[in-house]
Amino acid sequence: MYKNSNRDSIAASFGVPYNLYTLKINLRAICKDGSVREILTLEPSDTDFITWKTGYRWANNGWKPFTYSCEEEVSGWCIGGAKKEFAESEIMVEDGMDVLSYSCHYRNSSWQCGCKTKECNANANPKTGGLWQLQNVMQ
Repeated sequence: MYKNSNRDSIAASFGVPYNLYTLKINLRAICKDGSVREILTLEPSDTDFITWKTGYRWANNGWKPFTYSCEEEVSGWCIGGAKKEFAESEIMVEDGMDVLSYSCHYRNSSWQCGCKTKECNANANPKTGGLWQLQNVMQ
């Protein structure tokens, strides 16, 4: 079970929230009045980047799904950038806000998804790819 207080050891089982090749942040928070208002993935013009349309945020001791909006969607994937605007009641600022996203970057003629290392291998033991990406946003 995920526990916010045990973030470091839990984070080891997730992919990184940035692109290992370009070092661009995959999950970006937009804040207003000291609180998280939106979570964005990369910009819409970045067509070699896709995000699964369903993301998750940690709330009330469990992962709660949310849906990204995007300009172009194909079979549940947002092509290019995606965005989620949060209602005031969804924003958790006490311990920060943990968000999961599943994103892929097209590189060397294949999709690299949920990478933890540049090896990005979902079949490795332990896995270095095919992982949900965890981002914690603190106030």
